Amino acid sequence: VALFLFFPRLPGAFWAIPRGGEALTGLSDSMSPGSIVKLVADYDPAFRVQFAARAPPAEELYWRGPVLHDFDGRTWRRTSGVFHLRQRLQYLGTPYRYRVALEPTRQRWWFALDTPAQSPDTNVLLTYDNQLLGAEPLTEPVSFDVLSYTHTRALEPLGAFGRQQDTALPPGANPRSVGLAQTLRQRAGSDADFVQATLDYLRTGGFVYTLTPEALGADAVDDFVFDTRAGFCGHYASAFVTLMRAAHVPARVVTGYLGGEWNPIGGYFVVRQSDAHAWAEVWLEGRGWTRIDPTAVVAPERLRRGVFDLLPDALATRARLLRGSAWLTGLLQRWDAANAWWSDHVVKFDYSAQLDLLGRFGIRSPDVRYLGWAFTLALLGWLALIAWHIGRSARPAPPDALARAYARLCHKLARIGPPRAPHQGPLSFAATVTTHRP
Repeated sequence: VALFLFFPRLPGAFWAIPRGGEALTGLSDSMSPGSIVKLVADYDPAFRVQFAARAPPAEELYWRGPVLHDFDGRTWRRTSGVFHLRQRLQYLGTPYRYRVALEPTRQRWWFALDTPAQSPDTNVLLTYDNQLLGAEPLTEPVSFDVLSYTHTRALEPLGAFGRQQDTALPPGANPRSVGLAQTLRQRAGSDADFVQATLDYLRTGGFVYTLTPEALGADAVDDFVFDTRAGFCGHYASAFVTLMRAAHVPARVVTGYLGGEWNPIGGYFVVRQSDAHAWAEVWLEGRGWTRIDPTAVVAPERLRRGVFDLLPDALATRARLLRGSAWLTGLLQRWDAANAWWSDHVVKFDYSAQLDLLGRFGIRSPDVRYLGWAFTLALLGWLALIAWHIGRSARPAPPDALARAYARLCHKLARIGPPRAPHQGPLSFAATVTTHRP
């Protein structure tokens, strides 16, 4: 244990060796119809979150990941290589401080609650669209502290680039949806009224939330809005943003996670890959970027319950089995808490953590070379001490005075009588001598 805690380490975890053959996990930087639904059956943890104080209500647990701006009529993608200044914001409501323990994904984005106030790390960029973007892909678990707000107001107008970027649509794509949006916008008195009219259209239009949507064609939004009317969160986010842009209202797709499962053993939320979600953000004058979740008007229970509660029986068997057994749920929570402890205290015990530990013992800015020699010598000394102890234990102990006297007596008696047999003790040998020499 001492060697693990104090033996010098190189910066970076020992097992953070690049593993190029590993597949990407979790959300990607693009979204096509049905892409997010593929994560529904993945029960693996994406990250764990421990709040410093009270957590937000369940319907506010939106964990921001990749923000998608570019659209080709079917697939949404991140805009790469664009670095704009982040707008000044007025933070509203309760500030939430929390710690995220993020699992490795081989992706660059870090997840945070809605709108982080600042970057949690010098190697992580807080982008103009409020993403946390790391300098390198995550190949090992990482923990970081964040301060976030769930509501904000923009203090600056939307620039020309942002307006152009987030109202762009591919020419000729999804013509029926474009026509619908223009009709709804003409009837609305403002952009906010148009947003509400579009949500009302989804609420009353016979749309269904499903995890087994039908395949869609090249004009995927048209097929969804006018033909199938059944889809997962990605279908609703894509259609809603398309309708907004068709009416020249800036909008973008945000992907991430929604909700989390409370673990009372560890005192944290577990956010799983199955909690993957997509929603929209719309620019409204006087408010700025505003979160709109069109899935909420079709399946409001999704905001308060996990996605497993909405699964068809064929996919929900495992989740319902776990939730129906209190002891099994408790066992799994204890197992997850043990995994979290191991990750926090062993896997993540790197060079920085070791320096913090040494600082508690008054060792400031230690020279790694001297520490290495010191602990090597200490190890050799410890091994030498063990070898000496083993060698000392292997030597027979010298006989005491009584044993020496008894040995001399036996030697003398052997001259005048039968010798002592190896198995004989003092009393038995005395009886033998008495018999032969009464």
